[in-house]
Amino acid sequence: QEEDLYDLSMEELMKIKVVSASKVEESLNDAPGIITSISREEINTTFNESLISYDATGGDFEGESSDILMEVTNFISATENINAVVGATAYLMSAGGELAEFPGQGVAFTNQTWFSAYVQADYQPVERLKLIAGGQLNAPNGFDANFVPRLGVIYDVNKKMGFKALYGQAFRTAYIAEQYAVEPPILTGNPVLKPQTVQTTDLQAFYNTRKLQLSVTGFQSTMKNIITLTSPPNQTYLNEGEIRFEGLELEGKGMLYKDFFFNTSFTYQQSQNGALKNVTHVPQTLLKVGLNYHKAWFNMGVYDMYASEISSVNTVNNAAREVNPVPKDYHYMTLNLDVDMLKMLGKSTPYSLNFNTYVVNLLDEKIYYPEYTRRNINSIQGRPERAIYVRLVLGF
Repeated sequence: QEEDLYDLSMEELMKIKVVSASKVEESLNDAPGIITSISREEINTTFNESLISYDATGGDFEGESSDILMEVTNFISATENINAVVGATAYLMSAGGELAEFPGQGVAFTNQTWFSAYVQADYQPVERLKLIAGGQLNAPNGFDANFVPRLGVIYDVNKKMGFKALYGQAFRTAYIAEQYAVEPPILTGNPVLKPQTVQTTDLQAFYNTRKLQLSVTGFQSTMKNIITLTSPPNQTYLNEGEIRFEGLELEGKGMLYKDFFFNTSFTYQQSQNGALKNVTHVPQTLLKVGLNYHKAWFNMGVYDMYASEISSVNTVNNAAREVNPVPKDYHYMTLNLDVDMLKMLGKSTPYSLNFNTYVVNLLDEKIYYPEYTRRNINSIQGRPERAIYVRLVLGF
């Protein structure tokens, strides 16, 4: 009878009988060390197919895309203090389409195959210290294989406080539409786009108790060969320069009082793109605060996100038209109220009757974002105006 070893206790594992090179059956506890490695394998396959139809600037667009993602992952517990993950993926893609009124314009039909293999292991030489190392080998269609590493150190000063240092790299290959779009004079793809890369370093200090979790994180990221859509007219995609991000993030969550909880974070970041500063259209300051009160029959949550003013599209395209309000700083607040009516009335019944009210943009702020995709107008509406949703749910 087959058993999932991950469902067994250590005592049950040690009672398992194995046969090693000696051809003699013996308990796992007495077997050679190489036998005591425990592994679990997962195989996943995902298939997606989409038929695409919409009204484009040059006429009706008809297209299709399909992709198959196959992944094999092996989870290995080599010893009590060494764990590893080893895997590989194959990603097969096919996509394309054209404008009905202009055959040959749209996205050229293309087939691509991307391969990758990855490994990551963690080793705990002493109780308070964990070392992490790994990486991924990527072989996208039409490019040389590329290896991206990942390293980490986690040190627990005591049961409540610790430090963490992480370093990692990643990359993004251009999408088929970015490479093979054919819609002159509006947009033309670039089949020789290089993969976009990013490397990130995080340094964190954390403090955790049963009722409180706090952390402070400093981060620095550098993006290179950034895949960028040029300004109109005759748009195309190019690899343009690099952007360096650095910032600080504070996070906290916990229990303020019995049945009263909080969740908050504060992020400040700056970016540098050549001679330009903070032109990523991302807020420099982001503050999130959430409060929740919970009783047996009553639950209320209030959440607010404050975002500072975002850089204008005009910093990268002086010709952008001013057609909408200028983006400014804003608060985006939500309220969620849930009442179990029968419990509130003290009724003991197998049924439930829940009244729920959910409000988005509670302060009814007019929120606009820079139009950072095409960058030919100054802004678009980023969030809806105030909306109230009410529902009554009967459970039986």
